[in-house]
Amino acid sequence: MAASFPGPPWHLSGWGAQALYLTDIAIARQHVPADLRIVPVLPGKTLSTLYFAEYAAGTLQYHELIFGIGLVLLERRLRFYIPQLFVDDARSVAGGRFNWNLPKDFADFVVQRGARDFHVRVRDRGDVVCEIRGDRLRWALPMKAPVPALGEDAKSFFPFTGTLTALTGPARISCRLANDNAFAPALRRQIAGWHYRTLSLAIPPAHQVVRHTGGTT
Repeated sequence: MAASFPGPPWHLSGWGAQALYLTDIAIARQHVPADLRIVPVLPGKTLSTLYFAEYAAGTLQYHELIFGIGLVLLERRLRFYIPQLFVDDARSVAGGRFNWNLPKDFADFVVQRGARDFHVRVRDRGDVVCEIRGDRLRWALPMKAPVPALGEDAKSFFPFTGTLTALTGPARISCRLANDNAFAPALRRQIAGWHYRTLSLAIPPAHQVVRHTGGTT
């Protein structure tokens, strides 16, 4: 029996961490569809991100790991292309795929969180996908920011823009991916890391944008 799941909007609360990377556009293009334009931030370079969150309250409670490979432009808004994300709740997998056409897969998360540090290990069918270690600084500031994202199927994109409200500050983050992870080449040059001491994420419904061919870098 398929897992039941709530419809949008979802409201999620917890904590998390994020790292930002400088990625060769040629590497990002291996994962980004041809009908999406990759946006350069430097000659031949774009941005990628790795995002982890533990949602302890809200619509559902689960852990999440998102790979955002390449900064793309859709409907005049910058978004990270998301080729894969992992969660540890079957309702989140089903709801993410149905509500937003996101490529969610199930994984096991082991999370240890201290007063100022944290350690996350994510396993997919027993194999380690990613291991994250972080050490946050003492200070943090309130922030509120849009979170533009998109799902897709063979015929359409499904863009949506969430809202993130958080208490956040810089953090030293180390992310180790499995040697055979397809995204490892895109996530080698980290340029920033931060910790969400608390976060609230509101995720609205997506809308449909019909795909077309002929995209360029």
